[in-house]
Amino acid sequence: MTKFSFIGEVLAIAFYGFSFGGWIGMIFSENEGLPLAEIIVYNIHHSIVSGLAALILSISGRYDIRRYSSFCIVNLGAILFTLYERWILLPMSLLTWANLNHSLCGVHNDPFYEMF
Repeated sequence: MTKFSFIGEVLAIAFYGFSFGGWIGMIFSENEGLPLAEIIVYNIHHSIVSGLAALILSISGRYDIRRYSSFCIVNLGAILFTLYERWILLPMSLLTWANLNHSLCGVHNDPFYEMF
């Protein structure tokens, strides 16, 4: 809602880069044994995260997603997501022993866990 700035553009790239994280959270979810209401809230939250920020930024016209589809900017979004996982989610996981984003241990439904 502010004027165009470098910080705003970096945040827009981060929002576009993080949007796939919501889809990953829905595909590789660990929700066995949870109540139905919590599963519904989890899926609604990840649906909003995966598309709402990018949609709002694109519709407003200030940060058009088509401008950010170059190879370098897509890689920057992935790098920002990786830094978010390592600098924010991993310390929170280690402090709380919550398996946020599977940072502490792998899960049986992750097809890449066995390979790595």
